[in-house]
Amino acid sequence: MQGFKSFPERTKMTFEGGMTAIIGPNGSGKSNISDSIRWVLGEMSAKSLRGARMEDVIFNGTPKRPAANYAVVSLFLDTSEEYMAHRGVIADEPEESGLTPRQRVWDAEEAVVTRKYYRSGESEYYINKKQVRLKDIYEFFYDTGIGREGYSVIGQGKIAEVLSVKGDERRSIFEEASGISKFRIKKTETERKLRDTDSNLDRVRDIFAEVESRVEPLRKEAENAGRFIALSEEKKKLEVTIWLERIDMLRGDLESAEKALASSKLELDLAGDELDAVQHEEDEFNNHGYALLQRRSALDERSVQLSEESAVLTQSNAVFETESRHYREKIESNARESALVSGRKAASEELAAVCRKAMEDIASAAEQLKKKGEEFERERERIMEPARSAEEERAKETAAISAANDRLTEIIKRTSSCRALIASAEKRGGDNTGLVEESRARLNELTSRRDSLSAREKEITNDLSNVRARINEINDSIAKTESEREKHVSLVNKANIRSAAAEQERESLLRLERLFEGYSDSVKTVMRQASEGRIKCQGRPIDLRGTVASLLSAEGEYVVAMETALGASVQFIVSGSEKDAKAAINHLKTTGGGRITVLPLDTVKGRRCDVSRIKDCDGFVGVASDLIICDKEYKCIADELLGRTVIAEDLDKASVMAAKCGYSVKIVTKDGQIINAGGSYTGGSPQKKVGLFTRSADIDKLDAEISELNTALMQAELGKRSAEKRLESLKEELAKQNARAEELSAQAEQARTDLSFAEATRGEEESKLTGMLESDRRNDEEKQTLASELEELEAEEAKIRKAKNVSEMNVIAAEEAIAKANAASEDIRSSIADVNMQLVTLGARREAEQDKLDAILDRVREDEEKLAEIASETEECESAIRTGAETFETNLRKLADIENEKTAISAEKKDIDKELEEREKTVPERKMRLREAQIRREQAFQSHTRLESGKQAAQDEYNSVSGKLWDEYELTYSDAEAFRLPVEEREKMPTRLNSVKAKIRAMGVINVKAVDEYRELKERYDFLKAQIDDLDRTRRKLDNELSRLDTKMKDVFL
Repeated sequence: MQGFKSFPERTKMTFEGGMTAIIGPNGSGKSNISDSIRWVLGEMSAKSLRGARMEDVIFNGTPKRPAANYAVVSLFLDTSEEYMAHRGVIADEPEESGLTPRQRVWDAEEAVVTRKYYRSGESEYYINKKQVRLKDIYEFFYDTGIGREGYSVIGQGKIAEVLSVKGDERRSIFEEASGISKFRIKKTETERKLRDTDSNLDRVRDIFAEVESRVEPLRKEAENAGRFIALSEEKKKLEVTIWLERIDMLRGDLESAEKALASSKLELDLAGDELDAVQHEEDEFNNHGYALLQRRSALDERSVQLSEESAVLTQSNAVFETESRHYREKIESNARESALVSGRKAASEELAAVCRKAMEDIASAAEQLKKKGEEFERERERIMEPARSAEEERAKETAAISAANDRLTEIIKRTSSCRALIASAEKRGGDNTGLVEESRARLNELTSRRDSLSAREKEITNDLSNVRARINEINDSIAKTESEREKHVSLVNKANIRSAAAEQERESLLRLERLFEGYSDSVKTVMRQASEGRIKCQGRPIDLRGTVASLLSAEGEYVVAMETALGASVQFIVSGSEKDAKAAINHLKTTGGGRITVLPLDTVKGRRCDVSRIKDCDGFVGVASDLIICDKEYKCIADELLGRTVIAEDLDKASVMAAKCGYSVKIVTKDGQIINAGGSYTGGSPQKKVGLFTRSADIDKLDAEISELNTALMQAELGKRSAEKRLESLKEELAKQNARAEELSAQAEQARTDLSFAEATRGEEESKLTGMLESDRRNDEEKQTLASELEELEAEEAKIRKAKNVSEMNVIAAEEAIAKANAASEDIRSSIADVNMQLVTLGARREAEQDKLDAILDRVREDEEKLAEIASETEECESAIRTGAETFETNLRKLADIENEKTAISAEKKDIDKELEEREKTVPERKMRLREAQIRREQAFQSHTRLESGKQAAQDEYNSVSGKLWDEYELTYSDAEAFRLPVEEREKMPTRLNSVKAKIRAMGVINVKAVDEYRELKERYDFLKAQIDDLDRTRRKLDNELSRLDTKMKDVFL
């Protein structure tokens, strides 16, 4: 082992045959050896290893050596024949571990099991130096009597625990001892797999029965769907061919209308050009007049500006004259002040010379006093020389006195200690008698405590049995709660799957809406480029509000009717104004992007039909535009597209209403059948369930479904959390009960330990009494030794005190000599003090003179600065006078120029007024010419509009037929060409079409998806059948395995 608990170094222990005992004092690590064996066998409980965490098994370090980073223990097992009498049984047993085959390990002479644990929490397991799993370690020791749960390692209280367990728990002990625990574990695992297989087989058979019941009915539906698809394909070809021929005819009409419209457009352009020319001439005339007025206004503004400039220049000259007088006065004042400052400066310089002479006299007197003081200091040093020798003698004797005092202090302390030890020894001798009696009383008390601990042990054993019964009850409750939680988890998973599917479908519809899928290419192009800001109208982004399908909606029961009534118009685009509509069409015309229909909000007014004759009829629902849902702004669009359409309950009631109103109104039933104005009928079964118009409604429906699924998911989550909370509470109680059971076991063990401790304590008390008698003898010897030491200390104390008195007399003599020398030098010190005082007085006088000189020099500098300032100010005034004179002359010249310019402006204003009067006379004639050009252009525009309306009618019919192609089959003209019948097959197409429709109606309701559904169902049927066969084979294999394990267990046990 290395790094394990108290074994930081690599340590090897060999256990030979027989019994090996490990001895040592408390805390030396004896128990750590058994912990290491238990740990390498796979023990996972830190508490069983006497620790709080698994990291506690790693050496934690000491003040002198660092902690280890990992712990490793290797267990070497002798696998030779003398130790392996049962190896034949093991050899017959197949093993599943592919990492370290068990048979190969036991065939070796030696097996090594190693466990390594790092502080990071990582574990490694090895068998014969090959890394394995913890499970392999457990299986390695099956039926060997060695293992984590076996009884190869027995601690304190383990035997008592084995004897006190119930019969079921004791059974595992005998199984471990007999060597069949391995088979029992494998049997339990096989039974679990068998239960899982039976459960899976039941579920698969239930699903298979449900699928099998649907196979034959769905096969028949698939055959009918095939016939229906063939008839629908024939119907599609007939209808497409009829509509394509009508489109070809309308294209010819549109080409003729285009030619007439081009001729009308030419006349309109000529009239427009004439009007533009007249308008341009009128604009130029007006622009010239406006320019004259602007020039007249500019001249007025310039005249005012010149007057203001003249006033400013005049004011500037007046200001200069005033400032010039002020500057001259200032120059005269500066001259007078300069003379005054110059005189004051000369007087200050004279006073400075006097101060310098006084400072020189003071310095000479101070030098003489310093020399006299130095002579006094030399005399004082000569007198104090004997005093310094006496000072050294005094210091020496003082040190000797201090040393004597220190030694006297030590002697006094030791004397006191000896006396105290003698008194203590005498007291211990007197106390021994009482201690003997106390020891006998304590022995009786320990006997009584032993009886009490025995009764306590029985009480704890009963409590432990009750706690274990409660633990069994809690385990049953945990199993039930686990089942409930799994049920809620299943509900949560199903809700998540359904919600994800709905979210995916919703995102798909939103993507189709964003990309305008289902619309024609021209509509896609315009809407996308408009949203990107690539189409402009008069310099701003074009205002396209959206398609009709995106702006109009209807309630669920009217969706089919509205989608049928709108037809191709669901792809119409709504614009904010007529200009936006023109911009969109011109953009497609320029780029060749196709054709669109635009409904401008400022031109579309909407028309409604008269339903007064049919509104009381049975089956009348209402006008389609009243049933549509849209913003108020788009009501005109709804009236235009649906205001002349009536919604009816069914086709029979619609027929009655159509006849009553003379077939003048278009009627649409809720299921999408149409009676057109004029009496024609359109109807049948739609090919698709949803279209552009229903996309928004489908998105809203999916939003509601997702909301409901989220609510169900939340409820399932709450149920799951509630079960988990109860489960957590039960587990907490189970942990508490387990802790209580462990606590009671520990208490019982502690009671037995306390009893043994009381017996040992009684023996200790007997030994203690014998020791007390021996202590009396030692006390007498100690008192004699201390008395002798006390006499020696007292003799040394008297000797030291005598030497101390001599030193004190020498100190007194030295102090007298020092006092005599100090008295002789005191007179000299007084003279030195007088000299120093005189020096201080002279220094103060010199500083006063220096301060006075500094003040005078400061005044001199101030006067010099003042003179410089006066000179500078005088120069500035003279310069300002010269500059002002030049400005004055310049202003006079500018005033003359302003007067000349004002005269010229007055003359130009008179000429402009005269020209404006002449222009006013020609205005009536120009207005007449413009009015005549406007009339001619208006007549040409009306003629062009009539032709354009005729063309639009043909275009509307063309769009209607094209819309039918798109509504019914989602085909463009080019795509529909592939379905056009050859010329020889086009005879009696209407009759053939009616015959096909009759056959389709006779077939009834058809599930067109039955073909794909049958194929998918058949594939699932075959897959489930194969699954059932596989599960049956697996179940038979598991039954055989259980029988084999039972046989093995009987052979080994018996």
